[in-house]
Amino acid sequence: MGRNSGTPIINYSNENFKEQALVSGFLSAMDSFVSQIGGSKMQEIHYKGLYVQAAYGKSIKIACFLFSPPDAILKERLNYLPHQLETLYSEEIEMFQKNGDTNLFDQDEFLTIIKEILDI
Repeated sequence: MGRNSGTPIINYSNENFKEQALVSGFLSAMDSFVSQIGGSKMQEIHYKGLYVQAAYGKSIKIACFLFSPPDAILKERLNYLPHQLETLYSEEIEMFQKNGDTNLFDQDEFLTIIKEILDI
């Protein structure tokens, strides 16, 4: 999702979770809350068996919702992911920030890269 706008560039979830709009709003609210209480950005949340792991690049942020705690390897891959996507899609991300058009991204290609890096 765009780091400042909170608009999702791509959503990927299993069949059990269909509320992407809620996720985007939740992440924007959490980032705002954390920054208002003096933190810089949300990194990790655990609440009632749901784990949210966030990673930030210069222009995008990524959140991974899990039903078990992320291991060190997943955290490392997740932290690498926004920087890699920003390198591969710098022009598209810049245009997205100007006009919010998610059609700038080949969703299948984008998702393939995410799955490869996160090994999911």
